[in-house]
Amino acid sequence: MDALLEKLKREMEIRNFSKQTIKGYLYSVEKFLELSKMRELNECTFKDYIQKILQGKKPASVNKDKFAIQFFFSNVLHQKTILPTIKKNTSMPEILTIEEIKKTLSVTTH
Repeated sequence: MDALLEKLKREMEIRNFSKQTIKGYLYSVEKFLELSKMRELNECTFKDYIQKILQGKKPASVNKDKFAIQFFFSNVLHQKTILPTIKKNTSMPEILTIEEIKKTLSVTTH
């Protein structure tokens, strides 16, 4: 595992990634490797991992992990992976009733 992380670090350094990006990618890939012990590193394992962490993390955080792991697969393992973009959760805007709109307008000064 350490050898893979060193290869990943090297690939990022020769691309002049920022120190923060390197740190974040190494963390994400290390967590993936820890949870994928005893399994073959392939797209199926990658998808299982993403599915698992989506249950406890926000989609934006999972997307960061996804990009890090995709970079790892592509540039260290030389495997192509295809995962869809993770959809962000959206909430419906609050809609005011007619009475609430009238009340808001009645206290507004011109």
